Amino acid sequence: MKDKNDLNSYRFSQVRSARNTEIAEDYTEMIADLTKETGEARVVDLADSFGVTSPTVNSIIRRLVREGLVESKPYRS
Repeated sequence: MKDKNDLNSYRFSQVRSARNTEIAEDYTEMIADLTKETGEARVVDLADSFGVTSPTVNSIIRRLVREGLVESKPYRS
C-alpha cells in the first residue's frame, strides 16, 4: 500500500510541476506580447487576459521573479 501511495504522490508532483511550467510559459509569453504591444505588462492587464484576480497574478509574478524568468518594477501612479 505504501508503494501505491508513493507512486500516487510522485505522479501528483509530476503533474503539478508540469502545470507550473505551463503557467510560467503562458505568463512569460503574455508578458512579452503586452510589452511589445504597449511597452509594459501591468498586473491588471494580465489578470484580464487570464481571467484571474490581481492577487493571483502577483503571486505568479513573484514566483517568476524568484526563478529569474521576469523582472518586475514597482507600480507607478
